[in-house]
Amino acid sequence: IAASRGDGVVALPNPERTVNETKLLLFKDDEEILAYKAKYKTLADLYEGNGTEKQGAILIDAHFAANAVGITCTGRPEDTEVDENGTLYI
Repeated sequence: IAASRGDGVVALPNPERTVNETKLLLFKDDEEILAYKAKYKTLADLYEGNGTEKQGAILIDAHFAANAVGITCTGRPEDTEVDENGTLYI
């Protein structure tokens, strides 16, 4: 987003989704980014809840992100088949 505007702003997820309407936090310098990285060391740190709830939220967000960019958004492929011409079916 920011790179396409050329304004040198880096957009990172806002973990406090229920606090305000801002979905992204914008950072303009390396110090702000380093502080963000120190506070949220893992992807799970951006989410509230127990381990199972965090995992579910991460999978849902990944699914939404895949839809947004138009790629196949599937969970773990439990069953795959490859036909004779090499087409993969999930």
